[in-house]
Amino acid sequence: MYALACLAVVADPATREQRHFARHTAPIVAMALHPARVLVATADNGAVPAVLPPPSSLPYKVDTSRPSLRTNWTRFAPSPQVLVWDSITLAPAATLRDGLDGAGVALLAFTPGGAQLAVVTNHPWHALALFDWAAGSPPSPPSY
Repeated sequence: MYALACLAVVADPATREQRHFARHTAPIVAMALHPARVLVATADNGAVPAVLPPPSSLPYKVDTSRPSLRTNWTRFAPSPQVLVWDSITLAPAATLRDGLDGAGVALLAFTPGGAQLAVVTNHPWHALALFDWAAGSPPSPPSY
């Protein structure tokens, strides 16, 4: 199993077949395998549009009446997500967004029993949050 941009690829070397989990909208940055070796957690850091200079500073005229150009002048906060999914059926089991507050994800790891998922953020202090992903409860308060 490996990540390739927004896809998680489940490869079977014996049959030389691949299946793709394609539920992410931004490149996958972290991956963890559940202790039962069936469930997988993958994380992306969310999509952040390019920050463009204001139209008045560009050396050419920009038509800002078009909605697509108007919205690009502002920086949007990324919305990272962690998806827990079945590697056999490729069906999602949980989507975790609460508690990730735009910092991005650096590392994922299931606890030895698999009931919780540890998420280390990309904050400068690398906060750690534990999600009870199976119950769908919010994460524990981050520890710094």
